[in-house]
Amino acid sequence: MPENERNPKETLCDVYFSALNFKDVVLVSGKIQPGPESALFDCIIGLEFAGRRSDTGKRVMGMVPFKGIATTLLTHKDYLWEVPDKWSLEDAATVPVVYITAYYSLITRGQLRAGESVLIHSGAGGVGQA
Repeated sequence: MPENERNPKETLCDVYFSALNFKDVVLVSGKIQPGPESALFDCIIGLEFAGRRSDTGKRVMGMVPFKGIATTLLTHKDYLWEVPDKWSLEDAATVPVVYITAYYSLITRGQLRAGESVLIHSGAGGVGQA
């Protein structure tokens, strides 16, 4: 798609690293069935990635609903975050999904406030550590 026809809220990214998520593993192992998106797209795995924005060259990590295991992808700018200088892109590719899940669960839905505590069950997994 030509750049001038693209949604201005989207940007093209060059993917350097993609992470396999737990959902990807159980999907490809057949433990869960793919959703309706599998009829529309040739690749439904890959939720998070790290690389560079094609327009600015900035190091970014991001999330996509699927097709994250790619060399280049089009993603919404709201789901991109700059990678801190001290992080490798390899490490950054593993951060978005687990930290957004933890934030959404604890802050957005759970309305956790300063001074409150929470029991982290199964804390050895990615979301538990986040």
